Amino acid sequence: MLKQYNCIICGHVSNQPFCHGCMSKAKQYYETILEFIKVNPDATVMEIYNSTSVPLGVIRGIIQMGWMEQSN
Repeated sequence: MLKQYNCIICGHVSNQPFCHGCMSKAKQYYETILEFIKVNPDATVMEIYNSTSVPLGVIRGIIQMGWMEQSN
């Protein structure tokens, strides 16, 4: 049985943290995070959140999808 999620961006039911319709927006957020991390490689999740327009839930969803790893 597939795990069901509510899309972090729009709330629609999906089989991943972002629905098909919001995937392009999630990828834009991902690119924003990557640009920030290039300049601030030791940034925490909260620093990324406070310094970019990326919502905290989206940052966590990107980590959950395996696009990025959260270091300890």
